[in-house]
Amino acid sequence: MDCAMDVGALILAGGAGKRMGGDKLFLTIGSVPLAERVIRSVSTFAGEILLSVASRQIVPARDLLSGIISLYGVRLVEDSTEGRGPLEGIASGLAFSNFEWSFVCACDMPFLSEAVVSTLWNKGDQRASIILPRMGGYFEPLHAFYSRRALSTLLNLLDRGERKITALFGEVPVSVVEEEAFAGLSGFRRSFCNINVQNDLSMIRTPD
Repeated sequence: MDCAMDVGALILAGGAGKRMGGDKLFLTIGSVPLAERVIRSVSTFAGEILLSVASRQIVPARDLLSGIISLYGVRLVEDSTEGRGPLEGIASGLAFSNFEWSFVCACDMPFLSEAVVSTLWNKGDQRASIILPRMGGYFEPLHAFYSRRALSTLLNLLDRGERKITALFGEVPVSVVEEEAFAGLSGFRRSFCNINVQNDLSMIRTPD
């Protein structure tokens, strides 16, 4: 990882996981919590690790992840208002972070690649407020870098009742990194993989 990459990591875990049938925070691959796998992945480059959770998740998260929380100094960030989606999690995390930039991802991304994240950072324009990858023509807002410069706009959107992350992209400067930037990295698409339904979990449990 580029030693000049001075960033934190914010892992979003506050969603209800309706399509999955339960909170994704508590999913396991074998006997290992999926969130633990994500924490280990971001620990290779992040100067701090924040785990954004809903209030109902605070106690069980501490119980389930006590070892990994202690090992990596993970700090739990509670959403100030539940039910406002990932925008709320990002806003709460940016407000709590000690870093100007945070790599934001979801707790259900088991194949995060340090090389892909590094490439995203190095190819992005840090004068923007968001460094955002576009894969197959679609933005990947939960595998992206967010600056605290976006926080006031985030809060304004939430106050207006907005829930979609994409609403933020038209309000602040965004540096888009196209898929071609990652083409030289073997298996780079796996870094963007997340789990939405039980069938996804079954496939991920098979050998890589």
